[in-house]
Amino acid sequence: MPKEIKITVLWDEYNISMSAYSLYREEIIDILSYLEPRQLNLFTVAEEEDILDWISGVFLRSPAKIYIDKVYY
Repeated sequence: MPKEIKITVLWDEYNISMSAYSLYREEIIDILSYLEPRQLNLFTVAEEEDILDWISGVFLRSPAKIYIDKVYY
């Protein structure tokens, strides 16, 4: 499981409003727990839509797109 995932969040379709955000291990576990998997292992996958839903739930604002910049293990 990654230690950190660095992402860029685009809040609108015109790329005017952006934020840099880091998902740390605890938040990644929260996202995966939200998906209700039976087991968290090497093959558990969170899709982009799941991360978008989680970000909109945390920030109470729906992002238009996210980009994965780096993944640290």
